[in-house]
Amino acid sequence: MAKLFLKKTSKRISCRKRYKIEKKVRDHNRKLRKEAKKNPKKNGKKKIIQIPNMCPFKEDILREVEALRAKKEEEKVKRKEAMREEKQKKKEDDKQNFKLEGLVSEAENKQKLHEILKSDAKPAEPVTKTDTSVKSYYREFKKVLAAADVILEVVDARDPLGTRCKQVEEAVLEATTNKRLVLVLNKADLVPRDNMEGWLRYLRGSLPAVPFKASTQQQSRRLGRKKMKASLSKGLQGSVCVGAELLMSLLANYCRNKGIKTSITVGVVGLPNVGKSSIINSLKRSRACSVGATPGITKYSLDILSSY
Repeated sequence: MAKLFLKKTSKRISCRKRYKIEKKVRDHNRKLRKEAKKNPKKNGKKKIIQIPNMCPFKEDILREVEALRAKKEEEKVKRKEAMREEKQKKKEDDKQNFKLEGLVSEAENKQKLHEILKSDAKPAEPVTKTDTSVKSYYREFKKVLAAADVILEVVDARDPLGTRCKQVEEAVLEATTNKRLVLVLNKADLVPRDNMEGWLRYLRGSLPAVPFKASTQQQSRRLGRKKMKASLSKGLQGSVCVGAELLMSLLANYCRNKGIKTSITVGVVGLPNVGKSSIINSLKRSRACSVGATPGITKYSLDILSSY
């Protein structure tokens, strides 16, 4: 009779399945490690004191354990109170250090240190004047005054008296040749209309005064213009120039000599950052001078030709 041999199933598995299981095990272990880092157990589980019931002194041992535990808790509370008192005392000491006596002593120490450093310091070297000194500016002003027939003194409409230079006016009026002086109130768009009219009435009592708003357009040529009368009704807001027609007509009147139209030289002077270069560009209707928000960009006199 033939025997039946049953073949046992092999425990071998495919590599794909084995790698999959290994990966799951690694992910599980990694997860456990992360959780252990987030929630670390300082001392682990507390060990429970187990005393067999057969022990004859079980109750005495338990009472001793309870007394020891209570003693430890009391010592812990006392330590916390002592640390709190020490911190409070330290704060009070720090407050006392900032009292008047502490400040006086600290000031005396700083004074002594300053005297020591002052005695050791070397004398400072004299500062040499550069081309941007007052003398160089005065020299350039003399050149403009000698060459010009009409002087335009530019002042800021927000503070006409503060930006008006009396020395310039005296130098122009005391010149040997007959020179004209005109006040130009630039940045007229930054003040109310009533204030501007009041300043014009006040300044025109001594010298000719003209309101002006320089162009703020960015193109290099064909800068825009508007007439003063049309702009006053709508306001002086915008980037185009306002007041150039009025100023040019005033200069054209100075050009006429006994009914004959001649050419004149106009000098533009004023304190830094009042808008001299912007006025020249607006009258020329092109970028003849470099302009910027920083004072002192134009440091020397420039010769610019223009026609009307």
